[in-house]
Amino acid sequence: MQLVAWNVRGLNKVHKQKEAKLFIRTNNVSIIALLEHKIKDQQIVKVMKTIAPGWRSIDNNICSNKGRVWILWDPQVIKLKIRALNCKFCFTTIYGLHTIEARRSLWGKLRNINSSQQEPWISMGDYNAIHRAEDRMIGATFTWTNGHTYSIIDWALVNAKWMLDMQFTEVKILDPGCSDHSPLCITLMQEEDIRHKPFKFLIHLTKHENFQEIVQRAWKQRPSNGTMYKIWQKLRNVKRGLKELNNVAFYGVHSRIRMYRQYLKDVQSTMRKPG
Repeated sequence: MQLVAWNVRGLNKVHKQKEAKLFIRTNNVSIIALLEHKIKDQQIVKVMKTIAPGWRSIDNNICSNKGRVWILWDPQVIKLKIRALNCKFCFTTIYGLHTIEARRSLWGKLRNINSSQQEPWISMGDYNAIHRAEDRMIGATFTWTNGHTYSIIDWALVNAKWMLDMQFTEVKILDPGCSDHSPLCITLMQEEDIRHKPFKFLIHLTKHENFQEIVQRAWKQRPSNGTMYKIWQKLRNVKRGLKELNNVAFYGVHSRIRMYRQYLKDVQSTMRKPG
């Protein structure tokens, strides 16, 4: 299971929502804390359906109208407790403000949680604070950059109980993608994600010059048996025709997207290397 905290630096733009959705799917994420998302209350449900349909979420918009913290989770994996693990844990998401004085109350609250916490506890997110310049984790060297300065300000910290009870925990700093902050990804366990891929109606097919002809040809076929069976058979013919159109007209599109995305990751990784 994957647990992620990511300062996305705004999630209102459609292309960033698509990248967030792809990130969740490709990394098998079960819980994700999106920080500094900047989404207003009236847009939360709409964006939720776009990036993680069927998931549950909670946010702190009632405390801050600037869209600071938004936690989303897969209810198939999590429902008040972790179904995939034999032990419970406490998860705290951090979004540190930009000045030392503004963050002072944060440290006090974290100390109080740590002193009273009996369960395994992980605190992760954008602390906006540097510990040591030489600190390193698996993956990228730094977690934030503005193109000139590189810093480790995103952290995943655990208590002693976590270290004792969690059999396998690994922190990875992933490539930032559409943000200037790198996602922190915690692997709690190894799992295989084997899913049947259902037919998806791809919107780009409707813009192809052969789309209407394929649908009309499939719909004109005359299957036998009852009315509902006829409708089912016609829809099946449409599905078959659209699959063939997608395979022929748009072959290799995903490979090209992956190629350019990998190119972006390589460039970002190179830029973050010191020297």
